[in-house]
Amino acid sequence: MKNPNQKLICIAVCAAGLLTGCTRGGEPEPEAAPAETTAVTEEAAAETTATAAETEAVTTKKTERTTAASTAATAAETSAAATAAATTAAETTKAPETTQAAKSYSDDDLITMARRYYGSRTNHIPQFIDVDTEQNGIVTLHLYDLFDSHTATAAWYYVDRTTAAGRDIMDHLINLNDLEGSLWNPEVTLRRAFGDDDFCAVQYLGNTDTDLRETLRRNVALMELPMQNQEYAWFSELPEANYAETDGGEMYLIIPRDSEAHVVITAVDPVQNKEYGRIYSSYNGAPVLLRCNQSEIASNVEIQITDNSGEHPAFSPYLSGRDGSPVTDSDHVKILNES
Repeated sequence: MKNPNQKLICIAVCAAGLLTGCTRGGEPEPEAAPAETTAVTEEAAAETTATAAETEAVTTKKTERTTAASTAATAAETSAAATAAATTAAETTKAPETTQAAKSYSDDDLITMARRYYGSRTNHIPQFIDVDTEQNGIVTLHLYDLFDSHTATAAWYYVDRTTAAGRDIMDHLINLNDLEGSLWNPEVTLRRAFGDDDFCAVQYLGNTDTDLRETLRRNVALMELPMQNQEYAWFSELPEANYAETDGGEMYLIIPRDSEAHVVITAVDPVQNKEYGRIYSSYNGAPVLLRCNQSEIASNVEIQITDNSGEHPAFSPYLSGRDGSPVTDSDHVKILNES
């Protein structure tokens, strides 16, 4: 190409083609993305994928935990329901026991309980205890003795048949289920001197013209006894619940051999062969102070003792018409005045 102008034109055309990025087909070719841009894009895509995977994992774990919690709650509810059912079954099973515990006391039960309750607190066992009336589950118990055909009331009890609790005639609270009372029952060393066949001992204390309370207050009986002897130390503590009195002025100390003996002293008329009734009925075998025998001819009392060896024949103490010494009509009662 000899023409310089043509040469310049060709160069210009080529340069323009390069600047415009022409292709063979005349279509413009897209510019290639820089390498750094491509790497960032790929990393972002990867992070997006990882985030999606993590999100899916978290969702899966939450779902699993929710399912597990729901399952546990269901199991707990099932267990609670089973426990409740078991409890109901157990209560149903125990129902007969509850019914048994609430069973009412029979008349015989209440009478036995009343005898123990009264006797262990007063040292007197009434001859009779009757169920008098019952209203709205409250039972009325009448405790009494018969003396010369007259009723001598010891107590009235008004108790609930199901609890045996209530009140007495003085409106004091009582409960026939309470433990026995603590009665005076000393250790009497004189019992060691009893013969093998002796079930009781009697000591004559002299005569009095008044009742036992006044007699002891004046200390007359103590003058007749060797009270300085340690064997009689308990005598000064003898309670009035252990007094037995009827017509007469002779005083006797009655000592059962058995400290658990039941002692009954009955007033009688020896001339008419008549029995008046009990003047003493002990709950235990503690010593008894007796005033009796209005007549010098015969005794006006009979003493019946029942102990762990059985019931012994009744006997009476009196003064011998021959020499005035104390005697009884039993070969198995020891006279302590002779010791």
